Amino acid sequence: MAKKHKPTYDEDYFSDTKMSFGEHIEDLRRYLLRGVYGFVVAMIVSFLVARPAMLFINEPVEKAVQKFYDDRATSIRKEFDLDPDHPLNQPKPMPMRIDAAEMVKMLKQVDPQRFADLQPAKEASVLNFTLTIMQPGNFAADLQPILQKFGKRPGLSSLSALEAFLVFLKVWMMLSLVIASPYILYQIWSFVAAGLYPHERSYVTRYIPMSVGLFLGGVVMCQFLVIPTAIAALLQFNKWLNIEPDFRLTEWLSFAIWLPVITGLCFETPLVMVFLGKIGLCTSQGFLRYWRVAVFVMLVLAAFFSPTVDPLSLFFIWLPMCGLYFFGIWLVKQGEKAAAEAEREWEEEVEYQPGS
Repeated sequence: MAKKHKPTYDEDYFSDTKMSFGEHIEDLRRYLLRGVYGFVVAMIVSFLVARPAMLFINEPVEKAVQKFYDDRATSIRKEFDLDPDHPLNQPKPMPMRIDAAEMVKMLKQVDPQRFADLQPAKEASVLNFTLTIMQPGNFAADLQPILQKFGKRPGLSSLSALEAFLVFLKVWMMLSLVIASPYILYQIWSFVAAGLYPHERSYVTRYIPMSVGLFLGGVVMCQFLVIPTAIAALLQFNKWLNIEPDFRLTEWLSFAIWLPVITGLCFETPLVMVFLGKIGLCTSQGFLRYWRVAVFVMLVLAAFFSPTVDPLSLFFIWLPMCGLYFFGIWLVKQGEKAAAEAEREWEEEVEYQPGS
């Protein structure tokens, strides 16, 4: 009795399309040139959106710093509103000098009929008077939003003449790479796929969309949840230590770009687990048996990559990683079930030779 062996792939599967080493190099050169052309086109497109992208990256820190100053102004205002004897509630005289002709002109604009015959004295070219501000604290607080429009705005700052220009170039190049990456990866895949078996190509086409989705999910969560929380937590130390925040453009850009990338890579945990399960290094039971160790390791990694030491930012990174770990266990389990089902179906189809 002989069982039919499982189908195998001929090691010389591409014997009818054999290429010389030089032909492989020429083929690779052609695909690489296509990738370069795609990158050049992406540079032209990304130049048009580089400035909005840079403003989008800078928005969280600018909002956080603005909120820092608004909260401080609100806190100070509450102090002198509750204390009538507060120095900011004491009337403040303000000496002023104004041209007499200008004063008469303003009075005529206020009440033309009453001051129609008013003329400045020849000997009074300048009027000296004192204006008393009854609540200087409220007056200064009301003027603060206007002063920020003309003075130094809360937000990022550059310390050299070239810093803003170099940061813009960096954002432009990185944005070009992001826009061109699907086309470049497609060219690389077109070259590599020619040397893969059909079942190997199916693995890649099946898991690449999931990989891209998980990575983008991590980036979006980091941009809209982790980074604003982290900046708010960092500014709490400035408030506690009474230090003015002054974020540098280059340092913020590195922080705002690499943290989403790291978070996106952490979101690839389920696919790594599926890969380990496919090659037989780990099983779903093994992953489940050591889940406590895995959760602790992910906590250490989240603390290492977290930009702040506050528990909230750490929680926002660590909790999704734990959820993705158990999601990976489920995926590995489903893969094991599918493999067992395929094995069972193959055994049911075994043919017996006559007389065996």
